[in-house]
Amino acid sequence: MAKKSKKAKKSKKDSSSSSSSYSSRRKSRSRRSRRKKSRSRPSSRSRSRSRGRRRRSRSRSRSSRPRRRSPRRARSPPVRQVQVRPQTPPRRRSWSRVSESSFDSGTASPKTAACRNQPKMGILYWGCGLEGQGWDLLGYGPGGFPRIDRNSDALVDSWKGRMENAQVTLRMCASEGPGFKRYVKHFMMLSAKACVEFRLTQYHRHNTLNRRKVLTERIVIGGILDCYHRRATNTGMRISNGSPGDDFVTCLRRRARRYRAQASKQGGHFAAVILEGGSCELRFAAATRALERLEEQRSHSSRASNGARLQRLLLILGGPDGISEQIRESLRQTLEKYTDFPLLGLALPGGTLHSYYALATVLVFHDQGLLLPFLEQQLGPPRPPVKLQPRPPAAPPPRHLVEAQKAELEEKEQTELPPAKPAGPLTLTPGPLSPGPLSPGPLSPVRPVLVLTPKAPPGRPTQKQGVPFKAMPTTRTTRPQNDLAG
Repeated sequence: MAKKSKKAKKSKKDSSSSSSSYSSRRKSRSRRSRRKKSRSRPSSRSRSRSRGRRRRSRSRSRSSRPRRRSPRRARSPPVRQVQVRPQTPPRRRSWSRVSESSFDSGTASPKTAACRNQPKMGILYWGCGLEGQGWDLLGYGPGGFPRIDRNSDALVDSWKGRMENAQVTLRMCASEGPGFKRYVKHFMMLSAKACVEFRLTQYHRHNTLNRRKVLTERIVIGGILDCYHRRATNTGMRISNGSPGDDFVTCLRRRARRYRAQASKQGGHFAAVILEGGSCELRFAAATRALERLEEQRSHSSRASNGARLQRLLLILGGPDGISEQIRESLRQTLEKYTDFPLLGLALPGGTLHSYYALATVLVFHDQGLLLPFLEQQLGPPRPPVKLQPRPPAAPPPRHLVEAQKAELEEKEQTELPPAKPAGPLTLTPGPLSPGPLSPGPLSPVRPVLVLTPKAPPGRPTQKQGVPFKAMPTTRTTRPQNDLAG
């Protein structure tokens, strides 16, 4: 019995050891197989290729099998649902053409045409430059001018001439959608030398085509330089750098004349306002009272009593140095001939402000509908239109000048020879023509035409050709025979 128990214990130990060895071998085999599988795992490309091959083989095997053809059935044609669209007239593209004079006078887009009868305004920014000498686009002036670095295509020295202030003032007119506020049509940067005029609609169109909608210093100031050096076209800018006959007075006179014509065409008036201080101050309470009075007057009558209906407005503002008295007087004299009201000086609450802040304040008043009623109340009735008087007749010259001219004429007649009598008409008689062939070309009856023999090339003998017409007799001076004999 003891032997049997010992044998059973040994068999149990052997079985446990064999089972443990078997499990360890099994684990090692599974690990090795996993490693082999991970190593031999095909890539995604090989998988896609194998799948494509299997699909091709399946399609080939299916195509080799004979297919049962089902009898064809007559199919009814599909019913097409035709949508009847309203016929709209073709879109007019004439408004895309740019009017060189003004966008209001030429053809315009549908949105602009809808707002054509609304009041419009232009902005004049005066930049005096250093020592009041104005801007010089070439940079030769005492204050200099910004320039473009050709290596990095970046704007350098944007502070020169305080052009960064002018650029920010232009940005105050920007608006989402049309690019600029629809009632602001022109922006002028004038100085004693360089002058720039922006037609804002065309300028925004140019920036949109070139994907430059954000008005940075590089786009505004650099665009001025590119347009002046003719590196860009159709920019909507008109630039002059102090050329004779194209100074700031000429630019202002041209714009004021067009504003006056446009306002009179729409039955309104043209006024100019300078934001450099004055007796009149723009306040919210006064503007609301003016609006209420205007509404009451228009409710009682179809038109206000003073008849001041502003259709064009020119806002004048200066840079950080302001506008000197001399320049202000020249601006007033230039605008006096074209505006329907005297030049109005307007002060803003807060005292002396930067140009961009002052312009933003005025535009906010206009967006609320308070600016024009306030200005109409302050301007009063318009001046009567100036009628051009006929030119007076020229006064007769004084007697002493007339007598002196007569004496000079008499002296000339005595010193000069009497004029020769004009000869009678010239009569030409053609001479007899030979029966030979005529030469090509016109014939002169004065002398017969001699046909010149063409020159032979060098190295070849010349041949004499007969002359179809008789040559003119030639006279020679010959010595007598007696002299020759002696």
